[in-house]
Amino acid sequence: MKSLSAVTLVTASFLFCQSLFCQSLFRQDDKDPCISAEERQAQFRADRSSPLSASRAALPDRTLRAEDCLSRASIAPTLPPLGPVAAYKLTHKVPKKALKELAAGVRMTESGNQVGAEQHFRSAISIDSQYMEAHNNLATSLMQQDRWDEALQELQVAVSLDPASSPAHSNLGIAYLRLKDFVKAEREGRLATTLDPMSWKPKHVLSMALKMKSETQAAIH
Repeated sequence: MKSLSAVTLVTASFLFCQSLFCQSLFRQDDKDPCISAEERQAQFRADRSSPLSASRAALPDRTLRAEDCLSRASIAPTLPPLGPVAAYKLTHKVPKKALKELAAGVRMTESGNQVGAEQHFRSAISIDSQYMEAHNNLATSLMQQDRWDEALQELQVAVSLDPASSPAHSNLGIAYLRLKDFVKAEREGRLATTLDPMSWKPKHVLSMALKMKSETQAAIH
């Protein structure tokens, strides 16, 4: 009984300390006067409307389009899940101007203005070429404009900047699906699922990749 209590106490202490550590990573941004209340409201709307906030309870029907699984990054950083934090998140400080451009791009995306969103995401990248979320979001805007080759290039940059980003790998899998490279789509779907096993999106991308690859092989034989 004493042993169980000790384990419980140690576990609780670890989770509490890790929570404080995660909060400390973003405390400076939370108090940043350069991030307006409007931008924070846009952040909340983006989190509510983005595919990232969709239900994770079950895998959707196979009739769901690959584009419905697109994952767009949030405007402001959010607390990472308990567990290892990607090196990119720990070492990369995004300039305030780049954050503002991403926020403007998300608002344009919400209004359906993909061309305007693209311009803001490109501006964010011009300020900070290492801004993974801007590359990811630019790719989703390009996908919505059926510019898949360009989107593929942006997503390849995104996953090179943050190899631990499940949404970026999932989006890359979608791009490969549309470009009919089902082997690479399967690879990205598997990797994205491993990185975020609780999300239905990478699972659906993987499912579609396997289905399309199987149908292609059957047609050949």
